[in-house]
Amino acid sequence: MALNHEPVSQPSRDLFTRQSITSTTVIGTVVLSALTLLATYILGGFDGLSGSGVGALIFGVIASFALGVGLMVVVFHSSRQYDDAAHYAAMDHFKKVAAENDSKETSTPAK
Repeated sequence: MALNHEPVSQPSRDLFTRQSITSTTVIGTVVLSALTLLATYILGGFDGLSGSGVGALIFGVIASFALGVGLMVVVFHSSRQYDDAAHYAAMDHFKKVAAENDSKETSTPAK
């Protein structure tokens, strides 16, 4: 009895999807920075700071969020790339094993 093994295609990596994810991440980071600075202003975090101090605070908040989000994106993508490669390698191995088992089953006469 031969099993019907449907070929599994690799998922398409649409450029539009990557661009939308990237733009969403950048916009989200900018919005998070703006909300943090707004909350800092409302809670009086800018009181007593000079113009240079306010500029340094704004730059520090934006740079910290950008660095944090950027590092998380890099870790996610590097982990994802390894997982995808391992997944496809295992899938190819099991396809070969299944094909060998199918050929053995069809070549063995039924009793």
